[in-house]
Amino acid sequence: MKTYTDNFWQITIPDDWQAELDDDCTSIFHDDSFGILQISAEEFEDEVDYETLAELAEEHIDAGAELEDIQLGPFEGFTLDYSIDKEFWREWYLCYDRLFIYVTYNCLLEDESSEDDIVDTILSSLKINTH
Repeated sequence: MKTYTDNFWQITIPDDWQAELDDDCTSIFHDDSFGILQISAEEFEDEVDYETLAELAEEHIDAGAELEDIQLGPFEGFTLDYSIDKEFWREWYLCYDRLFIYVTYNCLLEDESSEDDIVDTILSSLKINTH
């Protein structure tokens, strides 16, 4: 396992997985993986709370997505999933103090549960980057 560190957060990924930073997010994947895990962060001026997260996910909530509360390290929030066309999407809306963490995982609908265990393991290692 190896640690990937962002300005706001850090995570542990398997040695054979990669993390690549672009302008909007960090993409985490394996060359033979079914999907891609992407993480972005934003620091707000005020504290981010559950209500703020619900506002950010309003489109999915209004469409009937079921929220599942989740705690990942110091972060709390919820996860939801949905499918569009032939793609499966799983999203996490997380907060800690003024920090908002947005995580997505998407793959083909037919592969929807193939990487649940490894994605959950990776995300369970999510921590605040204390610099």
